[in-house]
Amino acid sequence: MTDRERVLKYAREKFLDEIDQLLDDCSFLQHPDEDGATWVRSRRRLAKDVGLNFDSLISSRGTPFERERLQAVLRSLNVA
Repeated sequence: MTDRERVLKYAREKFLDEIDQLLDDCSFLQHPDEDGATWVRSRRRLAKDVGLNFDSLISSRGTPFERERLQAVLRSLNVA
């Protein structure tokens, strides 16, 4: 495995951990001091940079309740 492949693998693993945490509790996206829409857009770009699809990951991880709750928050931020 090349250095680049190791870095991308590590980035993917960390990104998946972040997605799991987001599905567990996405309330911070609606906090007045947090720009949730900007955060989501930046994570979509990051996912793309490491060869992942943010929305597909959300669809494939977590429980149906967690996914529905997060989708509702994303809709409220106009980033669904």
